[in-house]
Amino acid sequence: MRQIMLLVALTAVLAVPAVASADPNGPNVQPYLTIHCSNGQSYLMNGGTATNQSHEAFAVNSTSIFVSQSFVFTVDGQNFVAYDNASGLKNLITCTGDFGGGVTFTTTGFLTPR
Repeated sequence: MRQIMLLVALTAVLAVPAVASADPNGPNVQPYLTIHCSNGQSYLMNGGTATNQSHEAFAVNSTSIFVSQSFVFTVDGQNFVAYDNASGLKNLITCTGDFGGGVTFTTTGFLTPR
């Protein structure tokens, strides 16, 4: 019985450093972007990994998730609608941001607790 307990304790000790040294951002995390919103707030956002196909982004400097209902890119003054699912929803906020290189965006959605 003592050998089993020792083996369990040793396994736990060896497993903890592997978890603690893991990259908290992951290998495919998108860059952070600052958005400025119609509610008077600015948020540092992260959409998660590059494979994330949802319309959600983490508000890094708050305890909220931004759920986007529409997203429009603007390149050289021309708008490109990525998606627009906002019809009928009320109390949405509009946020703008800049991807750099002359590409800006406008997104409409709402904040929800994590």
